[in-house]
Amino acid sequence: MRRRFKQTSTLEQRLLEQAERLRQRAQATPPGVEREGLLRRARQAETASRVNDWLRPRNCGRQPSAEQQFNMVGYRAFIIGEDGHICDARVIEAASDEAAVKAARRFINRHGIEIWQLGRKVAILDADDAAPSAAATLPAC
Repeated sequence: MRRRFKQTSTLEQRLLEQAERLRQRAQATPPGVEREGLLRRARQAETASRVNDWLRPRNCGRQPSAEQQFNMVGYRAFIIGEDGHICDARVIEAASDEAAVKAARRFINRHGIEIWQLGRKVAILDADDAAPSAAATLPAC
């Protein structure tokens, strides 16, 4: 039988706590291979915490209803730079392909966008496809 338990802290908190413990152990360890290994593991835990935070969808303060939350699907909007390479990516939670395309239009700002859901390309939007009020700030690519 599989043992299950509910985490009382977030993944980010646990990773940062682990990084702090590893740094404390490294301070108490004499310089050498073991100490460098502990510091490397601490940096990896901190990086994992940041990556997990970057991948978390942002709701801009709005909480979806229980029904919306159950039906949401994760999409990625890849912003394509002038050189044809991906220069930024955004996570979109949407109930359908059409809703994901509509949400991605706000990211168009003289850049093309490819919308993907897992390994499936949903749509390609050109800079001309921008909604009239699309004014999202994107990094210069």
